[in-house]
Amino acid sequence: MDLRNWILERVSPAVMVVSSPAADAICREKNGLTVVDLLRPHGSFHHLSVPVRTVGDTSYRIRELQLRFFHSQTMTQPSREVADEHLHQLLNTLAKEHVDNEPTSMVHLLRKGSLSYQTPWFERYRQEFFRMLAFAEHECYDHPVACLYVVHVDAEDIVAELQQLQAGGNVPPLMRQGLMEASILQHCLVLHDATSEGGDARAQEQLKTLAARSNCSCSLMKVHVGTSDRKANGEPGHAGLWRAHFQPRLPRASAGELPDRPEEPDQGLGAALSSTDLKTITQVLEDFTVRYLLPDLELRLRALNQQVLVSRKGLRNQLKSLWRGKSASSTSLANNSNNHTAPAPETPGRTGPTPTAAGGQAYSTGSMEFQMRMLADVAFLMQDYELAGTTLRLLAADFKSDRAWKHYAGAQEMLALASFMAGASMATVTAAFSEAFSAYTEVARAAREPAAMVRYATRTALMLAEYQRAHGQFPEAHSALLQGYRQEYEMGSSMRAALLLEQAALFQLHRTPALTHKFAFYIVLAGTEYQKSSLLRLRAHAYRQALPVYQGKEWNYIKEHLHDALGKQLREGGEPVAAARHFVALLPGAFNPEAWQAYFLQQLLDTVQEAAAKGKVPPLDLPVPEVDVSRVLVRHDDHICHADSAALSQPLDQWRLLEGPLGAGAEGTTSWLDEPSSKAAVRPPTIVADEPLTLTLNMSNPMKLPLRLSHLRLSCSHSLCRDEASLSQYVQADELEFTLDPSDAVQIGLSVRPLQPGMLTVDGLEWTLNDHVRGFRAFPARDPAPSRRTTGVRRGAAVRDRRILQSRTFNVIPAMPRLEVHMENAPPSLLQGQLFCCRLSLRNTGPTPLKSLRMATLHPDIHLAPLDPSHDDDPLGPLSQSSADTQPGAHSGASPPHQHSPLGQSRVVARSHTAKHGVHVQTWPSELAIEPGQALRWNLWLHPRSYEPLLALLSWCYEAAQSPSDGPRQRLLRMTARYDVQPALAVTPVLTPSAQDLHKHLLRLDLDNSQGATALDISEVACSTPGWSLTPIADRGHAGAAPSAIGGSTGRPGVQHQHLEMPAGTRRAAFFHLHPPTRSGGNVTSGVRWMEADAGPLAHFQARPSHPPTEARGTRRTSDTSTDGASPSPAPVPSPSRAAPPGSPFAAAQGPLWDSPNILVAWRSHAQPASTSGEALGAEVPQAVGAVHLLDCRLQEGQAPIRALAEGCGRVTHDFAAAGACSVPLRLHLRNCLPHPAGLSVEAGHMQPHTAPSEAGAWRCLSVPADGPVQASDSQAVGPPAALDHLWCGCACTRIPDLPSGHQTSITLQVAVFAPGLYKIADYGIGWTTTSQGAQQGSFPGPPFLLQVDAAVPS
Repeated sequence: MDLRNWILERVSPAVMVVSSPAADAICREKNGLTVVDLLRPHGSFHHLSVPVRTVGDTSYRIRELQLRFFHSQTMTQPSREVADEHLHQLLNTLAKEHVDNEPTSMVHLLRKGSLSYQTPWFERYRQEFFRMLAFAEHECYDHPVACLYVVHVDAEDIVAELQQLQAGGNVPPLMRQGLMEASILQHCLVLHDATSEGGDARAQEQLKTLAARSNCSCSLMKVHVGTSDRKANGEPGHAGLWRAHFQPRLPRASAGELPDRPEEPDQGLGAALSSTDLKTITQVLEDFTVRYLLPDLELRLRALNQQVLVSRKGLRNQLKSLWRGKSASSTSLANNSNNHTAPAPETPGRTGPTPTAAGGQAYSTGSMEFQMRMLADVAFLMQDYELAGTTLRLLAADFKSDRAWKHYAGAQEMLALASFMAGASMATVTAAFSEAFSAYTEVARAAREPAAMVRYATRTALMLAEYQRAHGQFPEAHSALLQGYRQEYEMGSSMRAALLLEQAALFQLHRTPALTHKFAFYIVLAGTEYQKSSLLRLRAHAYRQALPVYQGKEWNYIKEHLHDALGKQLREGGEPVAAARHFVALLPGAFNPEAWQAYFLQQLLDTVQEAAAKGKVPPLDLPVPEVDVSRVLVRHDDHICHADSAALSQPLDQWRLLEGPLGAGAEGTTSWLDEPSSKAAVRPPTIVADEPLTLTLNMSNPMKLPLRLSHLRLSCSHSLCRDEASLSQYVQADELEFTLDPSDAVQIGLSVRPLQPGMLTVDGLEWTLNDHVRGFRAFPARDPAPSRRTTGVRRGAAVRDRRILQSRTFNVIPAMPRLEVHMENAPPSLLQGQLFCCRLSLRNTGPTPLKSLRMATLHPDIHLAPLDPSHDDDPLGPLSQSSADTQPGAHSGASPPHQHSPLGQSRVVARSHTAKHGVHVQTWPSELAIEPGQALRWNLWLHPRSYEPLLALLSWCYEAAQSPSDGPRQRLLRMTARYDVQPALAVTPVLTPSAQDLHKHLLRLDLDNSQGATALDISEVACSTPGWSLTPIADRGHAGAAPSAIGGSTGRPGVQHQHLEMPAGTRRAAFFHLHPPTRSGGNVTSGVRWMEADAGPLAHFQARPSHPPTEARGTRRTSDTSTDGASPSPAPVPSPSRAAPPGSPFAAAQGPLWDSPNILVAWRSHAQPASTSGEALGAEVPQAVGAVHLLDCRLQEGQAPIRALAEGCGRVTHDFAAAGACSVPLRLHLRNCLPHPAGLSVEAGHMQPHTAPSEAGAWRCLSVPADGPVQASDSQAVGPPAALDHLWCGCACTRIPDLPSGHQTSITLQVAVFAPGLYKIADYGIGWTTTSQGAQQGSFPGPPFLLQVDAAVPS
């Protein structure tokens, strides 16, 4: 409220109304109003301009004035008991009107900035509370300043009727006791009913007679002129004007109201009054105020001021009062100790207060103190606040000297109001209010009825708090209300104590910052006080306001007390549904023992059953079981289907890479131009009719009791469904039923299947707890997932977030064909290099046929057969049979000739090609259609060539056989194939040039099965590169080689059988001669028959290497390499053959002659017991076959440009006695290994032979084996110095001008020795020069030749 306007309305002139029975009867019968009810709405004047001069020579104007009208017999104060009972009933009524079971939280209103300063019922209570304290004997502003007599114009003797009213004793009780001024203005109001006989002439005649014969002024008020204005509903147009001024009634006439009200007529309040009547009444009252009331108050004010000026103002009067005050006060108190009234003295003077029947003190109207209080209050009513304040300060001193604390408190209270209206400082106003409160408190301690006195202290506290609140001093206002609360609490007035605490708590929210915890503390105390006074609705409201503060805090016992009290109260009040909501909040109560949890749960069950007996109970937001709705995983398919969760978790970029060649356009590659703007509406996800929408969530039982859950399902709604009863025609939801043990946690999946197109909304989760309580948990609506351009977010993480429920609304499109792919014989794990055939089942589970089937994959270790299984001719070839029984034309596993293909086709051929980025695409004939329920079976070959989990991505694309009218035309199925790979055979090739043949290479295969757990047999070793061939080298006891490791030939060039067993944990080596192709075609092509088959899987895998050459030779990862199957490495990408470095003479080499050979090592595993692989006990697992691909094998040291081989007689015998020099011919073979023709030159004697330094000089120890070629050793030096070894003779430089690429030639050199011994011939060099564009040249020392010369033994 606005404090200034409230003071002007509350402290305003009071007019006592005495009406004749005839005048009162006219108003009651025709309008349902009393005379006072008729006058009250017209007592406010806002456009006055009345000049007034109270004291001094300065005048001012009164602009606004409010008159208060009361029946004379009602101007008395009701007893405390009656007032408190009335206020209690009023609060109960207001609580029913304003208190809601779900009120808006004040803390929430505070955050929104719309918090009110008070509760709705407090303003009304405060107004009634102040009214109950009106007409007190120690205050004069409620005393009447005028008496208005109302007589009817039709009275036979109007003068006699007026005199009868004046002599009838219709005065307030205080006036009869001499405690209220009786010498007041008297005015007669003649009520003229326009509908009565006689008319206006008789009314004017009666008015003149009354004015001439009476001793008071008179006015005529004419009513019932014209017709009443009515609203559309028939109610009088001004009925609300009267109702706004009605006050609640009391059992007896008091507080300004009669105990009964006139009966409202059928036509409504004011039915006979028109707008003209209202203007007439206002004009008559304004004329009465301006012409009679204000002049009378002005004269009265001057007279009172003159009396006070003579008796109390001035220094002499103050000293006299100080000298005589005590004696006069004591004498007056002694003489009047047993009298209830005191006669007024002839001359006003200091007579002291008179004891009252209530135990207090009162001053009679003739006392100077009464006259001074009357002067101050009349000055306040006349809006002369300076005069009122001056008089009240002087009067307060007199009351204090008389120890009349009640009057002193009243004077200080009025002084505070006058100071505020006069614009004094806050300190002055606050000090006056505080002094009044303290004085009232002292009076209450000494009074016989302290509770009656405490009410005045509470009134002062309320006005002080309102004054401080208006100035923003919320801490001070809070303290003022707490002081009032303490006084009321001590007196046992729980009702007012609760109200004061509630308002004090609200002021804590208005502080900066808001003290929410203190607010909750005081509001809970207020609720406790409300409970003491049986105001249960207000107690519930207070508790509800405290709950949001403790929400989320660990104040468990406070929240438990609040909810328990609220629940019990609402249940007793006949509101079981609202009570159940509070009992729900008592769960789970994890801090409580099991007995208390059982008690609270049973309390909830009983309340719900009681509510169900009265009607339908809505689902409750149950906290048990705990449901993690923040992370609900959703699984649904639109035009993109995912076979499993692993497919859904793969990065989106990999799927787009696969699906690009399919032409599906599922999601495609988008740019920033394709992305929707932030302001655009986000489209809901799409699902297909008659396909499940599955939500996976976590549930747990936080209680110490088992919970039985039934009818657990998803709560949904459909856009086409108009009522809940027909929802089953549009949505089919699965239900679960189980029991959660204490502290148990489970993960559940719930599915819902839309049956018709439209919009499907998943609202939440619903269930029934312990067969009685229906629970519901809503799913939160989330913001759309971040776009691809969001910075700081990993692309893979954004894809995984798509599994979380983002939108509760789904767009249901018409039914489509649905492809499901299953692997019928999927192995639990594979060996590294194993070749395994899986049988795929491609089934159409949708309601319509599908066609145009396509598949794309990027992983090189999987291959889809080109033919259906009924026409798959021997895909394994020789590997499917034993090595001994393999024949060129044999094949294994072929279907009988009479077997038919699936779907009634004679032959189904799937064409394949490699698209961009190495994506392998397989396409089935477009005329092939799979009907609903039919299945197509196909072979899928697996060949893991690296020791890491095999994770392959397969994307299937297909179309509906009939183009749909609505929805997408194509559909995708994304699936993953993941298998664990166990270590098996690892092969490392070592390739070196042959020292005995310019065309051969030496190949050593290091076979490693040390990490494998399965024994293997090496079946075959083959060279798959056209033109190359292999021949085994006999074992000569090489370290690491197995005896008899070399087997016989298969009869096919380039293929060698290896009867080599490799037990688990062993290592072996095998040796071969590798023959490259020649220009002349002298070598036969080593083609492999079983790799040339159309459906041969190894041909596909050989063409698609699994790893780059440096990593594809069977090498294993080190022990510290991660083997986590959850994060496999991406699918390997085929890499080109290793090329020569730029500038090398081999940079332009092309053709079969210069290709690096590819080696294939085939193996078989031994049969294993079934106990290790899941088969029936006693059976054996079939043998596994596999192969190791050695791609792009190159020389270990690199290819030499020119290969040279020196030949000659290694040992000669010469008779040095006959001839001093021995000439030995040396044959040098040269082969051009460059891709271009080259010119060669051989220069003898220009290259220094290589000698290893040693302590013995240049002699070298030559190690000559018993058989085989002689080999040199540089470990020791023996023999003659190198400079005297030998001499070259003959042609020292031989040139070969143009040797074609791949050709060889031979030249003869001569070397001469002069003594027997062992010689190393190496001091010659070979140079070469290319003649093609970009000529290059080089040189290198010739190969050393060992020559042993023996001296001839004389015969």
